[in-house]
Amino acid sequence: MANVSLESFFLQLVNKVENIRSHLNRKKTMKEEVRTLEFWRSIIAECLATFFYVFLLCGAHISWPNVERTNILVKSFTSGLTIATLVQCFGHISGAHVNPAVTLAMLLTQKITPLRAVLYVTSQCGGAIAGAALLYGVTIPGYQETLGCTLVHSDLGAWQAFGIEFVLTFVIVFTVFATMDPNRRTLGSNAVAIGIAYLTASLIGLPASGASLNPARSLGPAFVMNKWHQHWFFALKKEKNRHQKLIQYDAIHGLPPTSETSEFNPVPSY
Repeated sequence: MANVSLESFFLQLVNKVENIRSHLNRKKTMKEEVRTLEFWRSIIAECLATFFYVFLLCGAHISWPNVERTNILVKSFTSGLTIATLVQCFGHISGAHVNPAVTLAMLLTQKITPLRAVLYVTSQCGGAIAGAALLYGVTIPGYQETLGCTLVHSDLGAWQAFGIEFVLTFVIVFTVFATMDPNRRTLGSNAVAIGIAYLTASLIGLPASGASLNPARSLGPAFVMNKWHQHWFFALKKEKNRHQKLIQYDAIHGLPPTSETSEFNPVPSY
C-alpha cells in the first residue's frame, strides 16, 4: 500500500513539473506580452544599449585639439569591445540586439513577436539619436566633424559599398545566430564572439563603406549632423536582405524556430 502511495506521489509530481514547463514554454500572445514587466524592461534595455553603443563608437571618430587622430584599428576595437560589453551587460535582459538588422532577423525566424520587433527597432533608433546628440553636446564646437557618420569611400560606387556591407553584415548576423545554437559547444564567452565579429567586420569595412553594420548606428549621427548622403543604402540593405542571412544559418545548422518568442534570449546565460 505504501509503495502504491509513493508511486502515485511521484506521478503527480512529474505531472506538475510537466505542467509548469508547458506553461513556461507556452507562446505568449502580443496582448499578454505587453502586460509583462520583462517586456518593458527589454525595450528600455535596447534603448540604453544602443545609446551607449553610438555614444562610445562615434566618440572614437571625434578629433580633439593637440591629440593625434584615431586610426582604423582604434575605431574597430572600440566597436568590438563596446558591443561585447553591452552584450554582457544587457544580454540577459533583452538579448542585446543593439541592431535593427538583428532584430529583423529574429522576427523573420519567428524568435520574437512583431510587437517586440517594432518596439525594439523604435527604441534602438531613439537611443542612437540620443547617444549621438549627447556626444555632439559634450564635444568641443568645431571639432565634431561628421560625428562618426558612415561615409562611403569616394572611389567606391554605391553598389560596391552595398556588396561590402552585405557580406560584413552577414558575418555579424551569422555569428549572433551561432551563439544561440544549442547544438554548438561553447568555447568561451558569447559576448566576446559577437564582439570579435564586429571588430573583424569593422577592420574591413571602415576604409571602404564606413562599416555601418547597423542602421541605427548610421541613423544617430546622420540625424544630428543632418548628413544623409547615401544613407538610403545602409537602411535599404538591412531591410531588404536580412532574411537571407539568418534563414541560411537555420538551413545549414538546423536550428529550430523557438516557440518561446516572448521569452527569447539570443545570448545564453553566462
